[in-house]
Order: sequence, then structure tokens, then C-alpha cells
Amino acid sequence: MESVIVHIGEAKLSLLVSRVAYDCGLQDLPVSGGEPRKERLNGQQISNSGSEVSCDQGSRENAAENNVMQYSSTVLCKFIKHILHHPAVLRAPRWSQKELAVEVYNLILAHVQHSHDSRVLLGATPQETGNRGILQETQRNYFEWVRSMASDDTSCPMAFRLFTCLSGQPGESLLEGPHAQYISQSLTKFMAPKTADPDRFSGHLMNEAKKELMDIAEYECACMNLAMQHLRNVVKAPKALKAWKFNFPEETLNLSTIAGLEIPEIGQDVVIHGYLGSSASLSKNLLFIQLISKDRMCSIQLVSSSKALPNKDLSSHELIKKLSVHTPVAVRGVLRRREQPPEQDSGTIGKIKHVELDLLSVQSLNDFPSDIIATPETVFGQDQRHLQLRADVDLRKALAFRSEVALALRLRLHDLGFVDIETPLLFKSTPEGAREFIVPTRRKGFAYALPQSPQQFKQILMGSGIPKYYQFARCFRDEDLRADRQPEFTQLDMEMSFAGADQVMFTIEELIRSVWSTFLQSDLPVPFPRMSYREAMSSYGSDKPDTRLGMQISRLDFLLPGDLISKISPLHTPIVESLMLRFEQSVSDALPARIMQDFIAKFFDSAEGTAFLKNRDGGPGIFVVDSSKPLQGLQALGFEAAERLEDINQLEDGDLLVLQARPDEPFSGGSTTLGNLRLALHAAAVRQGLLKPPVGFAPLWVIDFPLFSPITQDQPGQGGGAGLAATHHPFTSPKTAEDVDMLAVNPSEVIGDHYDLVINGVELGGGSRRIHSAEMQAYIMRHILKMSPERLSEFSHLLDVLRAGCPPHAGIALGFDRLITLMLGKSSVRVVIAFPKTGKGEDALVKSPGPLTDEMLKTYFLQIRPSENQSTDCHGGAPEHGADDES
Repeated sequence: MESVIVHIGEAKLSLLVSRVAYDCGLQDLPVSGGEPRKERLNGQQISNSGSEVSCDQGSRENAAENNVMQYSSTVLCKFIKHILHHPAVLRAPRWSQKELAVEVYNLILAHVQHSHDSRVLLGATPQETGNRGILQETQRNYFEWVRSMASDDTSCPMAFRLFTCLSGQPGESLLEGPHAQYISQSLTKFMAPKTADPDRFSGHLMNEAKKELMDIAEYECACMNLAMQHLRNVVKAPKALKAWKFNFPEETLNLSTIAGLEIPEIGQDVVIHGYLGSSASLSKNLLFIQLISKDRMCSIQLVSSSKALPNKDLSSHELIKKLSVHTPVAVRGVLRRREQPPEQDSGTIGKIKHVELDLLSVQSLNDFPSDIIATPETVFGQDQRHLQLRADVDLRKALAFRSEVALALRLRLHDLGFVDIETPLLFKSTPEGAREFIVPTRRKGFAYALPQSPQQFKQILMGSGIPKYYQFARCFRDEDLRADRQPEFTQLDMEMSFAGADQVMFTIEELIRSVWSTFLQSDLPVPFPRMSYREAMSSYGSDKPDTRLGMQISRLDFLLPGDLISKISPLHTPIVESLMLRFEQSVSDALPARIMQDFIAKFFDSAEGTAFLKNRDGGPGIFVVDSSKPLQGLQALGFEAAERLEDINQLEDGDLLVLQARPDEPFSGGSTTLGNLRLALHAAAVRQGLLKPPVGFAPLWVIDFPLFSPITQDQPGQGGGAGLAATHHPFTSPKTAEDVDMLAVNPSEVIGDHYDLVINGVELGGGSRRIHSAEMQAYIMRHILKMSPERLSEFSHLLDVLRAGCPPHAGIALGFDRLITLMLGKSSVRVVIAFPKTGKGEDALVKSPGPLTDEMLKTYFLQIRPSENQSTDCHGGAPEHGADDES
């Protein structure tokens, strides 16, 4: 049996390799020293610099004089087979297998380079070896091993390294020998299951080879270029991966610039990037195509003809005729003056009419598939959000507008001395009010929580000597979704030390007036009006009233006869309130009472109206003013009440009066039944053209909220045992000294120093003056909210900060998504978010959230509870006012 000489040099085999080698009949491999960057392997001098490879042809005969051991080629192949299927290798993680592959690679490399069999393995004829049968078997076993590795994802890197080494020997390319097809098939076998698209396979293969080549030992660098040349010969780049898709000319002039130039440089040779639009062919030799700008906001007419022009690619005319609409291209052409076309612009893409572009060459940068139908009438779903954004100019404008407003606010806050500071997203669960998203960890029994807001961190910053803080913060809440809510949202978060409510509200008014003036050319009042929570609830039935609508609520129960009250409500001694709705004069000229009666009947027949009829406190009492009837149709109210309503509202024919009862209790929550009915009736009247939509902007501060509210099923609060929860969050300070004294007597009557900014009925943000005394904070948590010691300990970090001389501070958070939605006059925040969640909290494009696998559950020590044991309220709503409640 032919023997071979193996010399490892500085390489050391791992314990596993040594053990398997011993089991296969190989002894421990000797390790010899050598110069750090140069080795002498069996007489072959190899420079690590990679710039030179030289061989001493006579040194091969002196190999036996070296103190090394001889091994059989077949034994070595047996070792290869065993090492691939060794249980320890199969169980090893990928990085361990990679290290093992390097060790085996070093062994095989030494074998190939220094054995008497090497010329056969490198493509020499068997007759030159003197022992044809043994060496052919060695050759076959060797390539079977390479092939087996090429079909295995773990061993593929090693196969590439061997492939590179063998193909890179100067003058002796394996790929030019009889085994070229064999190696190519092996590598193809590896990639075949990776993708169903054959055009993608070879590109991935080439990338893998490049990564391995960049990582090989220095003494192989001299072979790199030749090896890559051989790889390219075997792996032909498919059509989809041609270099012209990735190497394209730089743009010299963009369409937006051309659109803004009254007299561009005619005759200028330019390169423009964009998308192909619609085309019109006048003949086979003349074609007009719209070239749409990169931002899809404007277009220019592209003229392509078959006639020869200086520097023109004659194939460009035929090429551009084959390209489909929406194809991204790089176009080179010459600007020409154009006669103004008579037609008017249609659609959302503006047309550049004073110049056009004569085509010199075109380069397609990607293909637009024929299976995607994209016409102006196409409506893309949320699962094709990328096409929604591309097709809808309003969506792209909204995102650009959002970016501009954010920049303006940043610059203004910087001028006011605020510092932009990022706070952690991986926080811990604390009972602030809203439900949290939990992030499990690999530490058993421990989890992070995504922050509801940066509330605690910004208070910590106030105790850290930061006088003015802000950030555009990402916040997360696991709550019921609706048009103006998302599970993740952005808020403009702010805090100021040595400040109170007035300073914060003044700063916010300045910011809001600034962006309204800059972007909407609208002047807002100075200062913004203020209204107490009690007044807002009693006059408008909402803690975020839209004062533009009118329709104020007034109390009537003390004027109404008792029998009428008992007819409209089952409650004992309820409060009865009323509102009036009046249509536009032009609408109510003809039979106004009949028009109102038809409207109200249609409204209460709808699903929206039916819900108000099923109110457990009693349905609404409906009266339409009709001068042809006694007491104008209000006789059921009694003379005194009818006269009082006449004095208050100056009643006219067709006016609608609505009565609604509610319990005689202090206000709590965000709205009353009559307040909600007020909004629904007004919206329905606008939809039917009976009222004009409200215009303008009506900013308002709502102040003097109760510090505590009763706990309800939808408002779990802080989990204390007092039946009370913080209305805003547990860090809000009582407003006055009298309120502090009231804490021990009647906490439900305490007013908090809390303020909400409302514009047009939209709560843009909320803030408060904070408790900066550790004693006060601990007292409220322990004695008022009656939080357990375990719950209280979750705030120990904040109490430590307050105890360390924290100054007074106040802050606010504005819902940035809502702010942009309001400024653009949109009805949903999804319009101003690039990748919003659906009503189910899902991202339909990327398919999140994803399912938990058994491996994930095991890694994070989780279990899936049986469905019958799960709570029916696992995604219930959070309180309207959670931790700095802006969104």
C-alpha cells in the first residue's frame, strides 16, 4: 500500500480529531515548530505574504529524512469518513463544527500538498504515480468526501476551502481535469435544496465561496485570484444576477431639480434615476415614455427613437420597449426644449412640460413582475404595504410631513435648552396603569417589560441634574386598538426641573403655535383657553371636548316633572341633562320638523344609534320642536321646563332636544353617555349633509382632574387594595396644600396638578407636576392606594432618587402620531405610520407577531396555558390615563 507523508507544521489538531484519528489507525500527529510567518512543508517553501509561491523540486526526495510519520491514503480517507459521522460532531453547535472543519482542513491540505498521491489528486495522470490502483481508490474516496460535505450545510465551508486549495494550484487546475464536472455537481447538490429558484443558487454559492476565501490562511492568498476564476467557470452567474443590475451610473441631475428650473441647460447630457411610467408608441421607430422621479412626485417625457445620435447605444430603443411599467432604471439622455402640451395634469404625479429627454441609453436596475397588477385603480392591502406606499402619494407625503415636523420640533427644543436623551426600552414591569408587553429572558423566572412611557426614567434624570430633557420615545401598551391607538407608538416626551405646570404649558403652547404657523399657516390663540375637568364633563360630556361643535349640555332634572323622569330612566333620583341640535338654515327652510324627524328615526335605526337605546341608565328622550303643536311639541316636559329651554336655546322649528339620565355621582372616566351621543349625532348630520363639517382649530387645556378614580374592570390601576387608582399615574402631585390635607380625609376629592392638551376633541398629550418628595410618594402608594409591600418595592429605585434631594419637576408627553394625524386632517394614525399594526395588533406584511416554537418555549422557560384556563380578558383595554398619556 502506497504510503504518504503528512506534516502539520504549526497546526494543532483538537482532542476530538486526535481521538478519531487514533481510532482509525492514525497515530498522534507530530507538531514541529517553525518561524511565525513562514513554513517549510516537505521541502516546499510557502510565503505567508501571498505574493510569491516557490518550490524546491529536489527537496521532495529528502522528505524521509524529516522526523515525521507515514500514513496510508486509504487510512486517511477512513478517518475523514469517521470524523464526519462522529456523534460528537453531529451534536456540536455550528461554531464548533466550523472550528473542527478548519482542523480537518489543515490535515487534508497537508496530505494533498505533501503526499506521493498529490499529483493524482491535483489532476495528473495515474501512470505518472507508479501505483495506479491504490491511488485511484484514494482519489475516489477523497472526492466522495468532498461531495458529501458539499451536500451538508455544516460541512460546506470546509468543502469550499478544499475546493479553493485544489483549484488554486498554479498550472495544475483540478477544474480543467476529469473531476471538474464531479465537483460542480457536488456543489450544485449542496445548493439545490436551499432555494426553489435556480437563478438564485449560484449567486449564493459565489458569496459563500468569497466569504471562505477572505478567511483562509495567509499562505493561500497567492491562489485566491486563480481559484475565483475557476469558481466562475463552474458557477455561471444567472441572468438575474448580471453585474449591470448592481453597477450603474451615478445620477447627475434629478427630476425634482429639473422641475424647479425655469430654464434648464438645454443640450446637457444627463443621467437620471427613476421609474418607467406609461408609454405611447407612434411607430415602431418612435416611443414616448414617462420617466417618474425617485420620490414619484413628478415625471418627464422620455423620447426614444431608432435614429442614430452621438454617444447613443443603438440597442437602447429595443430594450426600453421591452421594459415594463414601474421598472427602476438609470437613463442617460440629452435635455431638449419641449412645446407646452395643451392637456391639463391628471393624477397625483406632476408633469415637467417645458423640457423632455432624448434617450441615449437605458439600464434596467430590476424587473417588475407581471403577476403584480399595479394600475391607478388598484387597491393594495395591508399585506402589501410596500406597494401601498409606492402607489399612494398621500401616504408618502404624510411620512415626509412627519419628518419635517419632527425636525422643526427638535430644532426649537434645542433652542430652548432641552437635551435629547434616549432611555432604555428594556425596562421592568411596574404597576403604572396600562397593560405591558413582557419580554422573557433566558434567566428562569425573569422578564423585561417594554416601557409604557419613559416616565420613571425622565424623573430619574431630573434627580440627576438634567434641567430640561426631551426625546421622541417609542412606547408600548397592550390595550384595545382603535383608529387613534397602536400597540407601539411615538411620543414627544419632555420634563423640566425646578418647574411647575404653568412653565410646561407655556413651553408646549410655544411649540404648538410654532409648528401650526410654519406648516399650516394658522394662528392659534395666546394663551390657550383652560377648562376644568368638571366643567368639560358637565358641559360637553367629555374630558377632551371639541368646542367647535357647540351643542352644550345643560342640567334639567330639577325642572322636570317626576313622572317624566321615571319614564326615561329606571334610576332613583338621577341627574337628567339635555342638549340641542339645530341644522343649517338652508336645510331647515322646508318642513324643518319633518326633516329632523326623518333624520333621528334613521339614526336610531342604525347600529350606532341602537346602542344608545340599550343604555342601562335609560334611553334618550327625543323631542322635535314643532310650532304647530302645543308648547311647540314640548308639552311632556311641563310648562316650566319648556319655558326654560326656550330661554336658554331660543328654540326654532326643527330643533332637536335630547334628554339623558345618569347616576347622581361624581364624574369619572373620559365621557358620559350624553357626551358620546352628542358626537355621534353631529357626525351623522355631517355625513348626511345636514351640517357643515367644523373648521379651524380649537386648542384647550383641561385641568383639575381628580387625583384618584374608582377602579373598574377596564382600569386595573396599580393593583392596590383601596378600590382607587391614580387617574393619571401614581407620580402626579396634589395641586394645592388643601389637596394635600384632603389626602387623609377624602382621597377621592383630591385634585391633581394634571393637565391635558386637547385640540378639536383630540387629546394630544397629558402631563403633570410630579411628586418630588420620597415621603409623599411612599405615603400615597402605601396608605392611599394601599399597594402591597411587594408592589411598593418595585418602585424602590424611584424612591431612592427622590430621597437624594430631587428638585421639583414637571413634564408632559405629546402623542406624536396623533399630532401629525390632526395636522393633516386624517382620521386614523395608521395613515402617518410607515408600518402600522392592524386592528388585531398584527403587521400583515411581515406576519408579526409570530408563533412561539417549542425551542423558544424551552429557551425562555415558558409554557402555553390550555385555552379553557385562559382569561377571557387577555387583551382588555387600559385606562384612558396611563403613564404620561399622550397616545
